[in-house]
Order: sequence, then C-alpha cells, then structure tokens
Amino acid sequence: MCDPDVRRYLPGGQPLTREQAERSVHHFIAYWHTNQMGSFAIIQQADDIMIGQCGLEIVPGMDGEVEVHYALAKAYWGQGFAPEAARACLRYGFEVLNLPQIVALFMPENKASEKVMLKLGMTYQGVRAAYDTELPCYVLARDDFDPGDAPYTLTP
Repeated sequence: MCDPDVRRYLPGGQPLTREQAERSVHHFIAYWHTNQMGSFAIIQQADDIMIGQCGLEIVPGMDGEVEVHYALAKAYWGQGFAPEAARACLRYGFEVLNLPQIVALFMPENKASEKVMLKLGMTYQGVRAAYDTELPCYVLARDDFDPGDAPYTLTP
C-alpha cells in the first residue's frame, strides 16, 4: 500500500519505498512461518486482483495481544470488503489458533476503521500504548464472536 491516503492510517503514516515494501513482504512471510498467522492478500473475486490486506499479528509491547488489521486500496473503501476480510481472520484466530480474544487498534481520525470494529461486534476497551503512540482499542472475546454463516477461505 503506497497510497498516501491509505498509509496515513497505518503505522509510520507514510507511503513505503519499494525497498521498504519488499522488506515488509519478507517480514510477512517469515512471520507466518514463525507464528502461523500474519497478513493475507484480499483478492476481489470478480477480477482476481489484490485490493488490500488483512490479518492477525501480535502487537509489539502489548503482552502477546493479537490484533486483527486491515488495509484496502482507496477505490475499495466503503464496499464491505474490510468487515468481510476481518471476519474471516477472526474466525481463523478463534477457530484455528484458539485465541481467547483479539484486539483491533486504530488511528482516532480513521472513523471508518472504527465502524468496521463495531460491525464485527468488538467492544471499546479504552486507549492502549502501541506502535509508539496511544491508540483506541477494541476487543472481541472468542465467546462473543458470531462467525455468521458465510463461507470463508484463507490461503496462506
């Protein structure tokens, strides 16, 4: 994701250089092999193109808390892709990894991301220190998760 409008809501807040993007991809691959979780590409089925990413990662400095994260290309904002992808990742986290809870953090000005968290049934838990700043935090416990009846496929 190198679009400044997308990156402003992500850690660092700036578009990545090609080298940074390559390092990020290598990080995601290594992370998956070490933790059995990480980022997945969000592929729009209609034309088989990557439109974003979504996944689960341990939040640095938050005592092993696992975060669901998502980022979409601007052209796909507001079309329901983020909640759909995040719900699939939550299912993976709860059903496969057997996590007791999953958190979500967001930049306070990113109200659209907060709406996704609410659609997922997450509950506001206050502000937490993460990524060198203070961020609002939502939490969803495994027992409170409603997976719905939509099929999902996650391919590492």
